[in-house]
Amino acid sequence: MNRPLTNMYKYIFLIFLFLALTSCKNDSTVEAEIAQIEVPFKIERFERAFAKTTPR
Repeated sequence: MNRPLTNMYKYIFLIFLFLALTSCKNDSTVEAEIAQIEVPFKIERFERAFAKTTPR
């Protein structure tokens, strides 16, 4: 393989490795804000509603 091309691949790999390692942070304020949002929901079980029905 051509020597300058090989060096270019090494530099590109190192740049991507550096970006991947520096972009991973454990401290996120967004997760804490999302955890505080209350989401109302109701669980309706199908088998209970199905058992209460009568055949026609």
